[in-house]
Amino acid sequence: MESKKLIENILYVIKSQIEESRVRCDIENNVEICDERTFLGYDEDYKWEHRDTIFVIVKFEKGTISSGFVVQTATFEIVSEMETFDKARTLLNDFAMRFNFITNTGIDNDVYIQQSYTTVQMDEPFEEDGDNFRASLSINATYVYSESVSAITSVSVDSKNVFIVSSNYHLSISPNTANIGNNNGRTNTQNKFASFTMTCAIPSETTQNGELITKLDGFIFGATDLNTTFSVSFVKGGTTYTKTLKLLDADYTQNMGEVPLYAFSLGM
Repeated sequence: MESKKLIENILYVIKSQIEESRVRCDIENNVEICDERTFLGYDEDYKWEHRDTIFVIVKFEKGTISSGFVVQTATFEIVSEMETFDKARTLLNDFAMRFNFITNTGIDNDVYIQQSYTTVQMDEPFEEDGDNFRASLSINATYVYSESVSAITSVSVDSKNVFIVSSNYHLSISPNTANIGNNNGRTNTQNKFASFTMTCAIPSETTQNGELITKLDGFIFGATDLNTTFSVSFVKGGTTYTKTLKLLDADYTQNMGEVPLYAFSLGM
């Protein structure tokens, strides 16, 4: 696992996602993403010529190396002028909230990157800078990075992508152990029966999970036939698997200070 490749893949994800947020938030200003050394190398003339640019400086900090993966931390420092401050804050809020806990593949499909972010913080108050004002915003980031991982990267239910907090996929096989008289009375087993179970937990938010939540509500509160099926597709290691499943159980939990959570199992 090369540190250079790790940085390149994480930066690739950051740049593509920030650009997506820029378009989504209808921000016309240019956004330049660079490391601290690059930004400090810009002279005042360059900064003046690019005063409408939102600079996102990514500082990679000390991480933790584990067996097969790296937990890499980073800090984003965003320098903006008076006219671009609100746009920079809008951009960062959208980026951090939209891509928190999203898993990506980076430049190469065999790279696994899971990301998490904090909320936006103003590090410095407005300071006079000639005829203008400058402020600094920041967010902290954590990336779980690994290579050559076969992971589930997306799940859709009834053709709609869903956001899943945790998931488990289990296959139970029951062999037929009837004695057919071979091997001096020993049994030769044949696998006869198998059952597949998919257990998931999702936040009860309607932006991405709305249709699934409505369907689960129908089961819990008695408005949906118990034999109604779910068409589930998930991508693992670049291969798409599709199954038609039925609901086995569902549990809705709502506590103070937490987002309501749905835990449910589908099987066949």
